[in-house]
Amino acid sequence: MSARTHILLTCALSFACAPSGDNAGAEAQPPTPAPGGPTAPTFTKAPDVKAPEVNAPDVKSAETGPEGEEIFTVEGELDIDRVAGGKEFQGVWFETDSARYVLSYRPADRFLPFQEKRVTVTGYVEHIPPNVQSIGATHFVVRDIALAPGETPHDPVPTAPLTPRMVRTAAEVMASANRWVQIVGTLTGSTPDASSDWVEVTVDVDGVAVTFTLSEHYYQKGWAAHEGEAITVPGRFGDDPASSFHHVPRDEACPGEDPDCWTR
Repeated sequence: MSARTHILLTCALSFACAPSGDNAGAEAQPPTPAPGGPTAPTFTKAPDVKAPEVNAPDVKSAETGPEGEEIFTVEGELDIDRVAGGKEFQGVWFETDSARYVLSYRPADRFLPFQEKRVTVTGYVEHIPPNVQSIGATHFVVRDIALAPGETPHDPVPTAPLTPRMVRTAAEVMASANRWVQIVGTLTGSTPDASSDWVEVTVDVDGVAVTFTLSEHYYQKGWAAHEGEAITVPGRFGDDPASSFHHVPRDEACPGEDPDCWTR
């Protein structure tokens, strides 16, 4: 699924903001992480909010989009955010070797069968007007989508976002670039940031030090007691799994190996 976006948390995980609309008045989200932690996409405010239309009819013979956009076919990887972020944004993302696109602000049914699969899509880049609220990402309108040659389908076909895979070994860490996962390792401790109220948390996964930022208040309240113990942490690796992990914010650690941690 990146010119791959380095997420500390730009996403997709992000824990991004999406158009208001149906979600106006939703419960407030956790505070924005400190420098070095996940960051939410930048928005342009507007009175009317409209998510990009991704369910356009298949028109394979058209040479341009509705406003003259170039229609093209490209191959890449598709994935879906496992959890919703600010304003219930839960993006569908498509990544090629040179670009990263958002296809939908919600896990639309048409994309569920293609999660973590290499696909071929036909469509066009949508130019969002400045008076329409949107996330800071390149929007792509899909007119046709199929598995790439040689790719095998899911069996059974998923009907919801996939459960993040469990990662317990160094080899699994290094094979999980840009993937949603649940790491299982030993909580070794935290390093305070002298300029903020945040700490850098370290979890040892089979000899690989996976780090992420967390509020010192919440670390002391719900994490510190588990130092030296095995815990499960859901999140998404960036381009370099050895140095980029964007955890799903939570007040307390999940003790032991907990496949359901991402839903808690």
